[in-house]
Amino acid sequence: MFLNDKLRPWLINCIAYGIIAVGVIVFAEHMYSNAAEYDFLKQINTRDMFIAGTLVIVGYLLNSYQLWLFLGHFGVSLSFTEVTALAVTMILGNLTLPMRGGSGALAVYLKTVHKLDFQSFAVIYGGTAILITLINSGPALVALIYLYFTEDFFNGALFTIVTVMLITCIYLSVFPPPFKNRNNRIIGFIVNVANSWRLLTKNRKLLTKLAVSLILTTIVLTFTFHYIYRSIGANAPFSGVLLVSSLGTIANLVPFTPGSFGFVEAVTIQVPQLFGIDFVKSMSSAAIFRILNVILSISLGIPSAIYLLRRHGRAGEILEQEPVSVQSRPD
Repeated sequence: MFLNDKLRPWLINCIAYGIIAVGVIVFAEHMYSNAAEYDFLKQINTRDMFIAGTLVIVGYLLNSYQLWLFLGHFGVSLSFTEVTALAVTMILGNLTLPMRGGSGALAVYLKTVHKLDFQSFAVIYGGTAILITLINSGPALVALIYLYFTEDFFNGALFTIVTVMLITCIYLSVFPPPFKNRNNRIIGFIVNVANSWRLLTKNRKLLTKLAVSLILTTIVLTFTFHYIYRSIGANAPFSGVLLVSSLGTIANLVPFTPGSFGFVEAVTIQVPQLFGIDFVKSMSSAAIFRILNVILSISLGIPSAIYLLRRHGRAGEILEQEPVSVQSRPD
């Protein structure tokens, strides 16, 4: 048992990074073997790429705002600098570490520096996943319906999956069921998290702010893909771009590989081909989006991580100067 516990993280890391290595090799080999088909990348529109990069940064700021809203509900008040540094460092960690390593580091930081217990963080983590799926499955469903009437495109399996996700998340967000406590430690923890989420959903003002910010995030991401497609001369209907960004965001919730690599690409490469973008441009746009995020998260995340590490080292001093409560606020 000890050996299994010791080997499990190592095996997970090997598999996760192995998937990335295979993906990069396949892409590089395809580019090398079909170099002429990628000539359009030499004429990439830098203005559109700059706009896309700026929109990625706007998305980071919206993530910071969402984290600030959640933490405020649990009585943790952070400065703009700290909450932005936390969000960007978490994004960097999630992009480079398997199993949402950035989120795990965020949980440890908040517990050490601000005494936010892991149960409260689990509510934030799980609640964010539910709301992200809810907010993005709605536009994805609208986009699928619009594509059916305008492009004569319909995929029954995709339509069913998106509809089920939307209905499930509406239920969990608007009518979450109560759960009874159990003696089992793990099940009891899950039940407490679920009941805490149920209490949080009664704060309609908070849910409204989170929903609006997540809708803005979806819009920003949609325009990010729009400008990436435009920069390489790929003509895509806006409804199709909305479908890619919405489903890509949901796929990004899969924690196994760093940055959900492979899961996001399955969407951003396969879905555009359904409405007319060829494989080469679909793969190129997916690679550009990934590289753009990696470059920006490293550029902003490393300074943010250094700032937070210095603050983490002064945890005791901070708690003396800035006492906080982690009790949920009723309003």
